[in-house]
Amino acid sequence: MKRYSWILLLLAFALCGQDAVAQRMTTVQGRVVNSKKNKAGKAMMPFTDEAVFVYIFNTIADAQDNLSKIDGAQGAAVVECNFAVCDQSGNYECQVPDNGALIFKVGMAPAKLEKVDGRNIINMALEGEIMLANIDVVAYVQEIQPKPKAAERIGNKFFPYNTFPIPPHNGRPNARLIIQPFIIDCTNDDTVNYCKPIVLDGQDYHDTQYRLMGFNWKHDPLYPYIQRRRLTAERMSIDWADTITIPHPDRNYSCYATIQMEDFTSIFFKKDFQIVTCHNRQPMRFLEYKFDMRPLDPYKYKEVAKREKRNTSAAIQLTFEVGKATLDPNNPENEQNIAALQNKLKELAAGEGVSIKEFHITGTASPEGIYKSNIDLAKKRVDFVQQQITSILPKYVLARVYQNPQAIVNGWAKVADAMEADEQEEIAEKIRGVIKNTKNMDIQGATIAKMEEYPEIQKYLPVLRSVKYDCKYEIFRELSPEEIWARYTEEQQTGVERKYALYEYWNLFMLEKDSVKLEKLYKRAYDESIELNGQPWILAANNLAISYLKRDTCDVTLLEPFIDRRMKHVNMVRKNIDGFTTRTINPEEVVNNQLCMYIKAYDFDNASVMAQILPNTPENQLMKAFALCLGGYYKSDKQVFETVKNSSPVNEVVMDLALDTKAGNAMAAKAAQKLDPESPVTWYLKAIIANRGGDMGYIDATQNLKKCFSMDEKYIKIAETDGDLDEDMVASTIDEYLEEKKMTAELNAQMEEQRKAEEAEAAKKAAEEAAAAAELEAAQKALEEEAAKKKAAEEAAAKKAPARKAPVKRTTTAKKK
Repeated sequence: MKRYSWILLLLAFALCGQDAVAQRMTTVQGRVVNSKKNKAGKAMMPFTDEAVFVYIFNTIADAQDNLSKIDGAQGAAVVECNFAVCDQSGNYECQVPDNGALIFKVGMAPAKLEKVDGRNIINMALEGEIMLANIDVVAYVQEIQPKPKAAERIGNKFFPYNTFPIPPHNGRPNARLIIQPFIIDCTNDDTVNYCKPIVLDGQDYHDTQYRLMGFNWKHDPLYPYIQRRRLTAERMSIDWADTITIPHPDRNYSCYATIQMEDFTSIFFKKDFQIVTCHNRQPMRFLEYKFDMRPLDPYKYKEVAKREKRNTSAAIQLTFEVGKATLDPNNPENEQNIAALQNKLKELAAGEGVSIKEFHITGTASPEGIYKSNIDLAKKRVDFVQQQITSILPKYVLARVYQNPQAIVNGWAKVADAMEADEQEEIAEKIRGVIKNTKNMDIQGATIAKMEEYPEIQKYLPVLRSVKYDCKYEIFRELSPEEIWARYTEEQQTGVERKYALYEYWNLFMLEKDSVKLEKLYKRAYDESIELNGQPWILAANNLAISYLKRDTCDVTLLEPFIDRRMKHVNMVRKNIDGFTTRTINPEEVVNNQLCMYIKAYDFDNASVMAQILPNTPENQLMKAFALCLGGYYKSDKQVFETVKNSSPVNEVVMDLALDTKAGNAMAAKAAQKLDPESPVTWYLKAIIANRGGDMGYIDATQNLKKCFSMDEKYIKIAETDGDLDEDMVASTIDEYLEEKKMTAELNAQMEEQRKAEEAEAAKKAAEEAAAAAELEAAQKALEEEAAKKKAAEEAAAKKAPARKAPVKRTTTAKKK
């Protein structure tokens, strides 16, 4: 018996081990095709009009239990299990236990169960049902009247399309049909572009026109657009589609068409129709992406110090003895000011790599007195100051300094300006009247001196007596970062901008921490480098581009000078004309930032060019994929599609919807289950998915939109012009949402009023109770006070009453007998 127990135990372990091995996950892939002929008459081709679902089950028994449920459904996920959807080529891939099962289902065709049995490739041929074409019961109209469509807009490309039905008896063999589509900007109703016209000739018209053109079609400007089909009196249908590059990809566009029919005598039909609505479909509207902005290595692009001219000028206050060219000895500031200027010149003369080129003194005198005497005295004083200041310079330095002292006498107009600035308009006007009457300064001075207001005028004369200097020098020495920062700080304090050398800007880039001030420095360095060298400094341009991108601004001209589109590589080193120095063409950081700049400018064609220049590295893969995807290349490049799709849960839904197929819609519905329910984008995307389900998804689309609007009402404006949503459904949903919002607001207002009334009632009741309690407390207090008073009165009365004598106890002494 013990022996049989061991056998049973070993058998149980073996079975358990077999089950463990059987549940090993494996990757299964394959292709599903239609065994019946499609519309083109070809068999064993992928399904194009229906989504093919592949349901995944861990066990064969579980698959058999759910087969009847799936078989009764029309290509929908009706059971709680994982599933995959075949792509446009019929391919699928999934993870399934090697002893599990797959169920293949397409449309109303019977579902088919297939055991995995450890296989990695399972191809399947399903008998697809014969798809009956939609039957539209219509009444033929008497005139041409195309129905407007919702066109797709991807990047800066617009894809208008439509079908032009030509009713019977509208066309003629002896007539020409011309359809001229044109694009309209829905923002301002401007005409953006004219598309290629469609021209159909009747056979008789065509033959006659050929003869009229002298048997040379070059004479007919519409000949390049004439189609091979011929216009007839029978009912016709003309399909049309075009691709237009639009100037503003952030706007919606519409398309109109002028339809004209003419013969050789007259235009017998001409009318404009809207053939594409302003409700554009934008597959990439909710694509999530961020810019990977890359700075250049500042030490690689550091500018070196160069010999540069520098100017410095200022005014010094000096006072002279009356009528003399000597300084006033009673004013100690004279010597201080002269000494300060002498020390400045000494510093320049002794400075490393500094040479003084020019030094000029300009003296100005006030206008009172005789003009000739004033000008002569001013010249003497200027010469005196010039000699005093430059005397400290060595002769070999002074011999190389250009000096040109100037003496100027300020006119009375300067006095009038100064007084007018101090709101002395009346006196200033009198002075201007004197100046107007005579041009002789001596007569002007004499006349003004006789005015009653002359004592007031004299107060403004000292201001016009000044001495200014102007010094120009060259320096060939790299200033220290501390010196550069000191100059920059002085500029910030005074508010007067100065020019810096490029290496000084480089130091300021490293020292300044404020982003706003840094951007201004980048712009100044960029502009001054163009002024100095004829081309921008790459470091300043790249830093400025990054600063612009960070604050959502774009300028595609900043980095373009450093990119050579003919070279499809980055970091190419090229020698300059001198044959020794080199420069880098297409620096990778610059190309990457220019790609970001083009995306920000909605110029996806040029962004795609930048993406082609960037190398295929892991750092560039995602940014390149985004650029190509936004440019509309995701349908032709599977790697781009998969890279963007796998970048985020939202992007997975967006890319599946962008396929615009039933299989894509099904995959989008599955991926949407993983989205954040607290995001309005989630519910907007779910509304699009439900809307694509037709009438069956109407209620879900409405509810999803309402939930989206309740989270963020900015999506109302987006939905109103979204071609991915039914126009009537959106309009009714917005009306319902606003009505429900109004009712909710009214209900909340009523509840708030009721709450306030209840609070007021409760407050009133509490006040009454408090008043009653206070009254009771007051009564109690009054009783206590009365009792206290009574007790106090009794005590007072007791104190006033005479005190009783204590009874004397008499004792008798027994007499001794």
